[in-house]
Amino acid sequence: MRFAFFSLIVALVVSAVPVKRNAATVETDIANINTQVNNLNTAINTFAASPTLVNGLAIHTGAAPLESAVNTATSDTNASAAFTEAEGQTILTAIQSLATNVISTLSNLDGQHAKFAALPLAGSVQLVELDLQTLSSDTTAFENALIAKAPADLVPQANQVVSAISAAFSTAIATYAS
Repeated sequence: MRFAFFSLIVALVVSAVPVKRNAATVETDIANINTQVNNLNTAINTFAASPTLVNGLAIHTGAAPLESAVNTATSDTNASAAFTEAEGQTILTAIQSLATNVISTLSNLDGQHAKFAALPLAGSVQLVELDLQTLSSDTTAFENALIAKAPADLVPQANQVVSAISAAFSTAIATYAS
């Protein structure tokens, strides 16, 4: 009985210690986000080729793991120490590549509005808009966390990436809000 109680106390103490993350974890998170963006873009392409209700809902379903990946990356970034110059440059390069993919995917989704509007399910356009708003908000939190950890000399370049992604989200959200 004492051993079980002691084990429980040790487990609680160990689980209460915050786990520090590092730049390598953030790089892995960015790669995971990129994979989820690719998966979402594949779902969008499938819907574009065959605009059925099932394929439309697959886009909504594909947004959930992307949201989770972005939120994990935000949490890991916030738990990381400030990035060194080399780490910051590596992460900036990864984010620049990811941004190209995100912007392309958002543009692709933006072009599917009429097909969503034609679906026999009321609210399908609003569902896409809601997903876009959620992903935009989550992405902004991640961007802010990255900028807070970036070396000062890389912040202007990071802000350019942030502006480009924000503009792509704004365009897609405006399309689905109309």
